[in-house]
Amino acid sequence: MERILPKKQERLVFYMYNFVLRIFLILLAAKLSQKYFPHGFWLYAFIAYLSMTGGAFIYRRMYVPIYKMFVIQDGKEQMPAIFVYCMLTLVMAVCVLGGLILFSQHKDVFTFIFVPFFFFMGALVWEISISRMFILFE
Repeated sequence: MERILPKKQERLVFYMYNFVLRIFLILLAAKLSQKYFPHGFWLYAFIAYLSMTGGAFIYRRMYVPIYKMFVIQDGKEQMPAIFVYCMLTLVMAVCVLGGLILFSQHKDVFTFIFVPFFFFMGALVWEISISRMFILFE
């Protein structure tokens, strides 16, 4: 992360923006999710945030090496869009596969729909945050 956003202030803004987007998404989906998750709001929020963190972690592990290879070494201005779409498609494939596995285990609706959804949204929020930071700090 230090190679992508070298200044501490940039990283702080990135992490705060990422946190706010995740919390906003959790609150936005809370009404629908609570219908299928009877264990309380705080447990739902915790599970959703952890799922998003997992998606963001996997996406970041794919994004940083490709960013180093194409932007830092080759001197291009930004990440090629095709790689962003490919990485998001891979994360979506993992989410669909995970949802199908959970569905075959006869889990409840929250488990096989919302957990993969939040996993993918974590990766998407990370991508939105990093692309906004590049626009903001140019």
